[in-house]
Amino acid sequence: MIKKILFILVCVTSLNLIYGQDTSINSQVLPDEIPLHNSIRYNRFMFNPTFSFVRENKNSINIYNRNERVSFLDNPQTYVLNYNGKFDDKMGLGVGLYQQNIGVLRYFGGTLNYAYNIELNRDMNFTFGMNAQYSQTSLKSKLDEAQLTNPITDNFEASSILLLHPGVNLSYEGFDVGASVRNLVAYNITGSELITDKFEYSGHVMYTTELDWRTDNEVRGMAYASKPGELDLRYGGNVLFAIPKYGWAQLGYNSFFGGSIGVGANITKLVSVSYTVEPGIGGEANTAEFGATHEFGLAFNFAEQKSRRKRRGISNPAYEARDSEIRRLKKEIIEQARLIRELRNSRGDSLSQAQRKMSRLERSIREAKEKEARAAKKSELQRIEDVKLLNDQREEEERLRAKSRLALEMAEKKKEEERLAAESKLAREMAEQKRLAEEEAAGLQAEEARIAAEEAAREAEAEKQEEEARKEEERLAAQKRLEVEMAAKKVEEEKLAAQKKLELEMAEQKAEEERLASQKRLERELAEQKAEEERIASQKKLEREVALQKAEEERIASQKKLEREIVLQKDKEAEEARLAAEAEAARLAE
Repeated sequence: MIKKILFILVCVTSLNLIYGQDTSINSQVLPDEIPLHNSIRYNRFMFNPTFSFVRENKNSINIYNRNERVSFLDNPQTYVLNYNGKFDDKMGLGVGLYQQNIGVLRYFGGTLNYAYNIELNRDMNFTFGMNAQYSQTSLKSKLDEAQLTNPITDNFEASSILLLHPGVNLSYEGFDVGASVRNLVAYNITGSELITDKFEYSGHVMYTTELDWRTDNEVRGMAYASKPGELDLRYGGNVLFAIPKYGWAQLGYNSFFGGSIGVGANITKLVSVSYTVEPGIGGEANTAEFGATHEFGLAFNFAEQKSRRKRRGISNPAYEARDSEIRRLKKEIIEQARLIRELRNSRGDSLSQAQRKMSRLERSIREAKEKEARAAKKSELQRIEDVKLLNDQREEEERLRAKSRLALEMAEKKKEEERLAAESKLAREMAEQKRLAEEEAAGLQAEEARIAAEEAAREAEAEKQEEEARKEEERLAAQKRLEVEMAAKKVEEEKLAAQKKLELEMAEQKAEEERLASQKRLERELAEQKAEEERIASQKKLEREVALQKAEEERIASQKKLEREIVLQKDKEAEEARLAAEAEAARLAE
């Protein structure tokens, strides 16, 4: 088994190295990863290909819708239809269709999944899985004017891409650890080129257990991380608590999408519904407020797979207790042998003390044997109960097979009756058709004789009509020749008349052109004369305005000169008054 695991790992690594050596750069945009990080009850194989087998105990068909950032225009939407089945405790299969609408782009494709399990020992399993995905990229059907002028839509070319997504998982009791490489092989079918720079590595650690309740239940926790190409590392975790009879609840967190909470309910044994919401708490994608994200699911479940591993695990506590008791007895026997050696080597030890130790040891061995017997009895009762359960299941399966066989026989019987009825009906129809064919043949013979007689009469009539038609044609030909000659003569006369009319019209047109030229020349002279008069009038008006402006300027200059003289006179009078005042003051001072 170890050699098989090593061989698979070497193959995966070799593929990675081979495709990693291709240095061609590809500008083709790969389809976005289908965001199924909240799908921890259904659609799990889209996250890691091994999950179509790992911790699966039922076959189901699931319809899933994710409506992201509902207040955002052209928000991303995802639709998924998947089937997941587990077979023979060794294989898991998955088939799915999906469509993603992201802005003006639409991704449509399908996924095929296969997982194979290798049982290394009673408590350890190794599972290898592979997803083969086909994706077709196109523009959405209805685009508005702004989207039609977008550079993306102008230069867009539809493409088809084939993707391979391998994964591995190692299980030990309730623990799982695994890894996968998305886009390990990405081949652009439209461009016939290999895309080698879009790898996405992811890994997970998961633990599954159950609580000690009276009803069946399951608790599962998982932590994961992924590195999508050159983008930053993304990580997250989720917890699922399920009671198969009623439903489940889940909590999760993703470093890009933020927190989430979801519930699911089993409407019947075959139908389940679920709802999950990402309210926009935390995560890189929630830096802007675009609203919450809603996820809806509808699942149709088939009969649960009761694997040999699960049946064997029913009595695990009894086996573990018995194994623990056996290990304890072995330790006590080793301790007993050690005491005997000590007794032989140490003669000074007290014999009574050794006997007491031996008696205690024998008592503990006896108690251990009794406990082992009780555990064996309990294990036997559990085994009987398991056998009874298996017998009941086998009887139920046989009853279902018998019912299916009976239904099949009834269907075959009904089909045979319908076939016989169809054959009888066909025979009657063929006999009726034969009778009708015979009657039709007899009628056809009589009709053929009548038609032959009518045909002979028609031929004679046709010959007569042909002779009359020939004579009529000769008469019409002569008449037509005469008409042609008359028409030619008429055409010649009309041609001469038209030529004379044309010459007359050309003479009239020439006279009219000369008259128009003379009129235009006169109008041009009048226009020039009028323009000259307007120019002279304008010039005279301008001269008057210049004269008026000059007179106004002279008036303003003389007014300013008068004002200056008045100011000088006032200044002179003020100076004389000041001097007189100073003289008066000097006189008074004397």
